[in-house]
Amino acid sequence: ALGEPFRLGVHGELSFILAEARMVYRSPAYYGETLSVETRITRIGRTSASMEHRITARESRVGKARLVAVCESVVVHYDYGRGAPEPIPPEAAARIEAFEGRPLRRA
Repeated sequence: ALGEPFRLGVHGELSFILAEARMVYRSPAYYGETLSVETRITRIGRTSASMEHRITARESRVGKARLVAVCESVVVHYDYGRGAPEPIPPEAAARIEAFEGRPLRRA
């Protein structure tokens, strides 16, 4: 990972569950290509965060460099023990904003 490290998962610092995902395909991807996924957080709410993703293919023997897909997703900070959403800790939100270089928190 190139970004800010967080310990994720049931026993980690932060646990998220995927609440929503949307993908728009822009061009085909082919077997043998290496795809890159770029992800950024676009909004931090009380219990959720919105993300944008870009999937690209480098120029290769299979094809030209191109945008393969754009995606949007929403994840919810989740307490798996209680089976319920929980607020994103302010310290975690601040770390994400510092990494992204802009304010992201919205109620």
